[in-house]
Amino acid sequence: MPVITLVLYFGDKDWDGAKSIHEMLSVQNPEILSYVPDYRINLIEPAKISDEEYEKFKTDLGSIMQFIKHQSDKDGSWIKGKPRFKHVEKEEVELINLITGSQIAGEEKEGVIDMCRALENSINNAKNEGRLEGELEGKIKGKIETLYEECDMSIPDIAKKVSKPEEYVKEVIKKLTAACL
Repeated sequence: MPVITLVLYFGDKDWDGAKSIHEMLSVQNPEILSYVPDYRINLIEPAKISDEEYEKFKTDLGSIMQFIKHQSDKDGSWIKGKPRFKHVEKEEVELINLITGSQIAGEEKEGVIDMCRALENSINNAKNEGRLEGELEGKIKGKIETLYEECDMSIPDIAKKVSKPEEYVKEVIKKLTAACL
């Protein structure tokens, strides 16, 4: 029985590594290379498979690979209207999270998750977290401005007060003074 090795690439960008033993070697001499068997890898790149081709997959592997392909898509629009993502096994979601570093968590009903809704919720949560981080950053900059202009504190003292590096404080003050000119 033959054994076929497949390599499944988890990245969402094109594979830029070697695809054979000869490509890994720095030897260019064809005579020497003729003594080295050139094993080629059977590479599966989710990014190079069209969304239409994913519809041909009958197992969970298709859903996992399609998600890998679109893991960098920020808005999640690619997943809308795809029935295969309406009822995804909990283990499949856990594997997708593990491979892609996502943090998709949806309401589990009988071991099945609606990935469309879960992804939408994750995107909304990330937007809210970004907004909150922006608000916090604005408050810190406002505090630096007040401490610098009204309290006449030194940069090291301000850095300690706002728990930020001195370089950060200097940059904020530099932008502040440039805006006043």
